[in-house]
Amino acid sequence: MKLLSIETSSSNCSIAISAHGEVFEKTEVAVKQQGAVILPMIKKLLEVASLDLAQIDALVFSSGPGSFTGLRIAGGIVQGLAFALEKPVIAVPTMWALAYAVAHKFSMKKVEIVINARMNEFFYGYYQVSKNGVKTLFADSLVKNQIFLAEKPVDSDLLIYNDCLEFHKEFIDKYRNSPVKLIEDFYPTASMLLPIAEDKFNKGEVLAADKAIPTYLRGKSAWHTSWPVILVDAGI
Repeated sequence: MKLLSIETSSSNCSIAISAHGEVFEKTEVAVKQQGAVILPMIKKLLEVASLDLAQIDALVFSSGPGSFTGLRIAGGIVQGLAFALEKPVIAVPTMWALAYAVAHKFSMKKVEIVINARMNEFFYGYYQVSKNGVKTLFADSLVKNQIFLAEKPVDSDLLIYNDCLEFHKEFIDKYRNSPVKLIEDFYPTASMLLPIAEDKFNKGEVLAADKAIPTYLRGKSAWHTSWPVILVDAGI
């Protein structure tokens, strides 16, 4: 299978292609510039992988939660390409992919993910990771940061906390007497989506283009979970 993966849920812009038994990846820090750089990055990586876009079997995107703007960019690009090419889409929950990647990197089983959601809230999820995939122990949620920081640590092995510089001391204090390993600012990349995406593809768990909807968690009544197709002629 040949997959094109897009991850823009943080300040990074990350593209990966899985093909020929290899993974090709490019990641750039692109604060508020993801929309400008993403299509040229896709074009360049296709050249590196010696592929035409039409050869891609499915389009993968990081479905959130995360940056509202970043999720819309990835979702819009994937949706537009899927419509144009008549290809299926695979949505991979952002924190699932991050938990799976970090658990294997550090040989851990139970992983907590915390991402600063602003407005005095964190995105939070708790997962058990094995060779068979990711099991949710606490579903992706919005939690008030001070409530989370005041609670006793759960029985996890590792916690990732991203974009939480102003809460660094509070995290250290919370886990001071806990065996939980803390890792700060370990961001998802497009290649992290691929193991879960490949499993979903093999199981037929793919979506039509119009079903490629990000998970925002916050403000669904105000932030419509659909968007116009933003793909423009980028020469790819």
